[in-house]
Amino acid sequence: MIEFIKTNIVPFIISIIVSVTTVLITEWIKKKGNLKIYVIDYNEKYLAYDSKNRCDIEEKTYTKDTKIIKVTITMDIYNNTSIPKIMRNIKLKVGNNDKINVKDKDAESFNHSIYHIEELHNLNVNPFTVTRKTIIIGFNRENYIKANKYYLVYRDSNNRLKKVKFERLIKEVNN
Repeated sequence: MIEFIKTNIVPFIISIIVSVTTVLITEWIKKKGNLKIYVIDYNEKYLAYDSKNRCDIEEKTYTKDTKIIKVTITMDIYNNTSIPKIMRNIKLKVGNNDKINVKDKDAESFNHSIYHIEELHNLNVNPFTVTRKTIIIGFNRENYIKANKYYLVYRDSNNRLKKVKFERLIKEVNN
């Protein structure tokens, strides 16, 4: 009887343990990894009001007349895992407190002389692919002056908060 157990049952139990361990490790390796975000282009435009109080005048530099700053960021998002990843509740964090909704440049439209850009809330990134995304953020003068650092913040598939830091191009602001 003991000889039967040694020759038949023990190898069977060992093969089950090895199979289960292999499946668990394989699944863990598939989920290991994250999203890598690379900034490709960063552009700031400075807008001032004209004589009819319309925000039409585009300035070359930040001046005391600047009222709105339009920041355009183009980034590549690389998913280095074998499962799709999601970015949820995407916002731009300015300084320490304020969170600003970001607009999706790919979702801009013109309809009967009305310009509209949809907000970017969620983004799915397929496995082992690079997704290029251009976002637009509008700042009023006060938010821009106090912003010495920007963070792109989002929630991942496990509802963990992730932050990506952007450096501001303008180092000195003339009030």
